[in-house]
Amino acid sequence: MDISKTADQFARQVQCAKEAGIYHATMLGFGALLGLVREGSLMDHDNDMDLIIDSRQITKEQEYRFVKLMEDNGLFKFRRRIQLNYATQRHFWCSIRAFPDHVSHKCCNWFFFCAKGYAWHHKGTSGGKMSKVKGMPEALLEVGPKVEFLGTKIHIPRYIGGCLDWWYPDWMVKRSGSSNPRVLMKVKDWAKTGSWKVKINPR
Repeated sequence: MDISKTADQFARQVQCAKEAGIYHATMLGFGALLGLVREGSLMDHDNDMDLIIDSRQITKEQEYRFVKLMEDNGLFKFRRRIQLNYATQRHFWCSIRAFPDHVSHKCCNWFFFCAKGYAWHHKGTSGGKMSKVKGMPEALLEVGPKVEFLGTKIHIPRYIGGCLDWWYPDWMVKRSGSSNPRVLMKVKDWAKTGSWKVKINPR
């Protein structure tokens, strides 16, 4: 893929985060963070990059402004996927692509929320079915210092090793795959937190 186009998309996206007032709560996550740590850039086998947004630190209005700014800046030109929590109308997930498939990377924006001692993320629903709601220890969701990634300054998690160990227990070994579903949550009704049930899977 054309990394220069991905870099352009990323720079515009970070600028939107700044203008929306959420930059301080935004950091690299998942495969993008792994690529930075292990290879200094995006991984060759990965077709996307990931940003984590700590929803505790921003408002619903800022979320909507961020998405609107990305739309106004052409970042949804070739991909527009947005999922909202129907009970709160806050964002779960947003995926963009400013260039065609196989030309640049898409970018997933994960709006993490906290409950029951864990920080959670998921893609909302697809085909009427809810995707896996994956959790990690809430203490790991802490914004750390800024680094340069694809020519743009962005925050990384304060506890890089803890995050990577949780998401990818054998992260030093190169392989494809999604983050480890060690802790899942089953939700019957988003409006009733009492219906949220945590399931811890063996390693």
